[in-house]
Amino acid sequence: MGDGRLDLLVVADSVGGGLGAAASAHARWFADRGWSVGLAAPEAEAPEDGAIEALALASPGSAFNVSSMLAAAGRLRAEIVRARPRVVHAHGTRSQLLVL
Repeated sequence: MGDGRLDLLVVADSVGGGLGAAASAHARWFADRGWSVGLAAPEAEAPEDGAIEALALASPGSAFNVSSMLAAAGRLRAEIVRARPRVVHAHGTRSQLLVL
């Protein structure tokens, strides 16, 4: 879009298997269609083509681990303030709680 904002930030508990694979595919689908996309997940890596911006986000092992959830939420909040995404989409319960 040219204004430095992300069109979409996908937040996921992982990048491999299950919901993580779905989140990665989701991010790629939109990037392939011209959206500026970020992927916030543990072990997230930007692809070689640079189509997706990656944020390695620590995912707490449990939503009940309050200190880990607060730390991850703070990191995600900083990324949202920086990237100002138009849309944030969460894959998974922990990701949804972090986004909220």
